[in-house]
Amino acid sequence: MDRIKATADEAGAKAMSTVQDVQTKRELAQAYQDLGRATYELIEQGAIDDQRLAATAARVHELLGGVHAAQ
Repeated sequence: MDRIKATADEAGAKAMSTVQDVQTKRELAQAYQDLGRATYELIEQGAIDDQRLAATAARVHELLGGVHAAQ
């Protein structure tokens, strides 16, 4: 009976760890998204001028134009 309880406890701990990992990854993805949005806004304001970001910023600008046109 103790072995069953120990196995169940171990499985519960592993499930909790997995949930925490998923939550951390979700928070990381959100942080990257927020960073990208802030970076784009700074590029549009002229506060950042870096050629490594130019193509992606242009794509975001193009996509936003399409979204605004559809509304």
